[in-house]
Amino acid sequence: MIMSDVGAKPKSAGITVVFFVILSFVVSFFLYEINNKGTRRVIVFESKTNPKELSYEVRFLRKPLNKDAVNQYVDELLLGPISPQGRLLFPLGTKVRSCFVEGNVLYLDLSEDALQIFPTEASDSVTAVKILKKNLFTNFKNIDIINVFIMGKRVEA
Repeated sequence: MIMSDVGAKPKSAGITVVFFVILSFVVSFFLYEINNKGTRRVIVFESKTNPKELSYEVRFLRKPLNKDAVNQYVDELLLGPISPQGRLLFPLGTKVRSCFVEGNVLYLDLSEDALQIFPTEASDSVTAVKILKKNLFTNFKNIDIINVFIMGKRVEA
C-alpha cells in the first residue's frame, strides 16, 4: 500500500495563520491607542482683558482610570486656562474635596481656597461658580442640577 501526501498541509501553515491573526490584533490595538485622543471637552474661562467676555478652550481628556469623567473635568478646570487671555476660575490651590453624581444631580465640594477674600488673578467667587456650572452643563448633558459647596457650605450663584 502506497500513501500519498499530495493533499496534506504542513502543520506550520496553521501556526502561521494563527500568528498573523494575533499580530494583526496587536497592531490594530496599538493603532487605536495612538489615534484615541480622548473625549473632546470645551472649557470656558472669564477673559482677563474684558470680564464680560468669555475665553473658550478645547481639551481632549483621556478616559480616567481611577476617577469618573466629571471629577477629571473639574480637576482640569481648576488647573486654569492654557491661553494667557483666560482668567483662573478659582485661586491656585483650590482642590476638590468631593465630587459625585447621584441620579442627575452633581454634588461638588471645593476646598476653602475657593473663597476669595482679597483680589487675585482669579474670577470672583460668584462669577466663578456661574462659569463652573456653565462648563459642567455644556459638557455633561446627563446632569440637570449642580450643587456647589465650599468647605461643606452651599454656594448659590
